[in-house]
Amino acid sequence: MVIEAARTTRNALAGAPRDAWSGEVPHLDWTVRETVAHAIKSAYFCGIDLAAGDLRMRAPSVVVDAEAPVDHLLDGLLGAARLTSHVVRAAAPHALGYDPDGPADASGFAAMCCAELLIHGWDAATGLAVPLTADARLASAVLARLFPELVPQGDPWSELLWACGRIALPGKGKRVNWTWWVRPLDEH
Repeated sequence: MVIEAARTTRNALAGAPRDAWSGEVPHLDWTVRETVAHAIKSAYFCGIDLAAGDLRMRAPSVVVDAEAPVDHLLDGLLGAARLTSHVVRAAAPHALGYDPDGPADASGFAAMCCAELLIHGWDAATGLAVPLTADARLASAVLARLFPELVPQGDPWSELLWACGRIALPGKGKRVNWTWWVRPLDEH
């Protein structure tokens, strides 16, 4: 799931002109490069925080050079996803890791990693004027794990973008104050 999210994002962004990567993302205060660097850093922290268990791993810093060559940033998406994917697969069944939204289990960290890669990938794609669409099965899985209170009523990818405050949907305004559920689902 995590690797698929990284590949989806990487493949969408790879075809964009390299000189466009310094441009702004319309709805963020970041450039495309900064947005992708943030996605990479967030994906790494999903793996680090799960592996660290209940330790608040805020002292270590993950530095991603937003000015690195585009190919390095694209590879960074996949590298961070691979790290988190390995940690998720190796985690004990009831392992929890620290997250500001509450102790998260492996499925929570996997879904957060997917969301960070896909949603910020979509942000970057918007800045590059290239399409990024997640597979319906993947988007459904992320939506169900992070937003269990929502009842999907349409295209899962659009619903995930809406749930993360990126777009408005017919009959639903754009979400402004939102958070995802990272704790184990049996606590919801």
